[in-house]
Amino acid sequence: MPGREPTPAWGISSSGIGSSAVEIHRGDCFAGGAMQPLSAERARAELADEVQFCGVCRPGRALNRS
Repeated sequence: MPGREPTPAWGISSSGIGSSAVEIHRGDCFAGGAMQPLSAERARAELADEVQFCGVCRPGRALNRS
């Protein structure tokens, strides 16, 4: 559809107002809310830095992380 941004493969979102917690999500995750798009390399780096991953879409499996 013209004018629509493609869905990113990966994204990062904060868990809410006033919270510094963030989570990595698959781009199509319904639990991600408003996400900033990430490359796969950046998502892997964030997971390596112990950023939490979403328990719904479990991006760690697809990014070869548990």
